[in-house]
Amino acid sequence: MIMKKIAKKIIKKVSNNDNPIITCPKIDKLAGVVNMPDKNLHGLAYNTALDAVKNSELGYANVSGSLQYPLCIKIHYPTDGDALHMNCPFVLLQFTSKKASKLQVRFEYNPSHLTEAGEDYLEVAFTELFSMGFYDFLFHARFTRTDFCRNIMWRDLQDYLVRAAWTKVSHCHFGADGRLETINLGKSGGINYIAYNKAKQMHGTDADHSTIRIEARCKLNHTIHQLALLADPFERLTLYSVACKAPPYGQAHWRAFFRIAAACAA
Repeated sequence: MIMKKIAKKIIKKVSNNDNPIITCPKIDKLAGVVNMPDKNLHGLAYNTALDAVKNSELGYANVSGSLQYPLCIKIHYPTDGDALHMNCPFVLLQFTSKKASKLQVRFEYNPSHLTEAGEDYLEVAFTELFSMGFYDFLFHARFTRTDFCRNIMWRDLQDYLVRAAWTKVSHCHFGADGRLETINLGKSGGINYIAYNKAKQMHGTDADHSTIRIEARCKLNHTIHQLALLADPFERLTLYSVACKAPPYGQAHWRAFFRIAAACAA
């Protein structure tokens, strides 16, 4: 919520500025699993979660599960200065069946949304579910996916050529108006790169500004301590300004971009 308010102020301030604003990298999603070999603890957490979703005032919500994780809930938490409601940020929890051979709880959340109020709420919620606080729970986890993101504000995707080292497959998607909307650069060393029109995703076709979101979706198998040792996932990514197509900046870049775009659209 705080970051959204800041972003709106920045957008308003630079609406007539030709210089793009490039944000620092941040983690946009963390996902992982916690093994729960203690059947009694897993069963207690499973039943407690089922009971909690019956009381909407707690911020719990039951969502569709899967064959592997039949029980799936969202724990919404408040942000600073806001009351708890179902549009608040959340932590997604997925429980294996109580009869499964391997008892696990999968989790997923966006750490950039966490505030002090949210951390306090999750500490209580996770203690009630698992007899351990939120960060104690993460200490026992194996993180399987981390998404990083950067934004280029006040620029369109077609203003840039986006390339990633060692990727072999890429796809482009265009909107109904023929404008480039998404570039999927495939996997490079376990990282999937996505570039897309973030403003349109957030505000629809009525967005009065442009923002390029670039994401690096990393598959991994790390503890919480190993996360701090991750290398910059964007070091394999290069952006070229399409403005280089005009002399004297060199026709080679533009020809390369044209071939890539044509191959992606085919």
